[in-house]
Amino acid sequence: MKNSGILTGLILGVLFPGALYAASPVAGHAKGGIVVALDFSEGPLLVELATKKMVIHGLVATDAELDKTRSFVKQKGLYGRVSCDRYNGSELPYIDNLINVLLCKSTATVPPRRMNAGAGRSTLLDGGSSVFGLDPFTGEMLHRKMMQGPYVDPTRNFPLAASSGTFQLEGFKSGIFSIADSKLFIRNQAFMPDLTPVKPQAVRTIHLMASAGFLNDSPQHRTYRTVDQDLRYGGARRGRTLKPTEIYSIFSGDLVNRKPTGNKNAIPSVGKWAKRWNVPTPFAGHAIARSSNTLLAAGVPMLKDYYAEDTNASYAGKRGGLAWLLDAESGEKLQEIKLDAAPTWDGIEIARNNYFICLKDGSVLCYAGTE
Repeated sequence: MKNSGILTGLILGVLFPGALYAASPVAGHAKGGIVVALDFSEGPLLVELATKKMVIHGLVATDAELDKTRSFVKQKGLYGRVSCDRYNGSELPYIDNLINVLLCKSTATVPPRRMNAGAGRSTLLDGGSSVFGLDPFTGEMLHRKMMQGPYVDPTRNFPLAASSGTFQLEGFKSGIFSIADSKLFIRNQAFMPDLTPVKPQAVRTIHLMASAGFLNDSPQHRTYRTVDQDLRYGGARRGRTLKPTEIYSIFSGDLVNRKPTGNKNAIPSVGKWAKRWNVPTPFAGHAIARSSNTLLAAGVPMLKDYYAEDTNASYAGKRGGLAWLLDAESGEKLQEIKLDAAPTWDGIEIARNNYFICLKDGSVLCYAGTE
């Protein structure tokens, strides 16, 4: 569910704590039910609603706010009727016609309508990259930022090396955008909502990145995605040669903290993941998607009897593809599917309880869920 659909379809009353007593009668018309609170600074109103046999569910943007909110709830003795979770920034976790009241600090709490677009391939090529902030309904340009370089010598257009010490250049290649903690990310480059760029060394938000870019459809054995603060190269284990069948696996884990590891070359260098399970696969992964109880991963085969020419042919898409259906909780393999062609990069989608796999020969396969 998108924000606009929920905010118009679910809310019967909107409370603005800045006008606390004027807002209280709105809450009085809601006879029980669930109140979604986007601000916990107005304690008296929360206590009032909790004593009216309403269930209050708070949504906050960061881990720090989550810890602060839970401490407040515990201090006020509101546990049971009041709970809190992180908001992922894109969807509210409720079904239709569920929410009675939305409690927020001000109208600014609801993100202004805005869409972002870009032009240009790279900040280091063809005059750089432009980023635009547009009103999606009127097309009005709200913000614009042109990014070029940075260069060691502007007259020679020689790229500046990254200060992280890894084998990396400053600047960024354009691609699919992502958003985390109210910031716009184009690979490793962060922008504030008004498109003011954030210096790479100042980025503290971890977000999803792809080493070769989200639009790269020719992955190889060093192509990866990571949740980190910055794009990094290196971190490979040295002193040991790995066979192809030892390299590829599906990992399931929980992000237990977001602190730096202390190793700037590690991938990722921020956060600690607690392993739930790890399953080696006989294929180099191209795509993965998870439903509520299963996940499907697909790629090109990397079998035990493969020699170098077989590996190269498989990467080139000449050995077809393989897909595994796994139990999401245990990692147990439920099914193996042989594909006539290699799957496209990120070519798995889920819709109406079906898995769809896009193949490089132009075909689309549909696998229906069963009980």
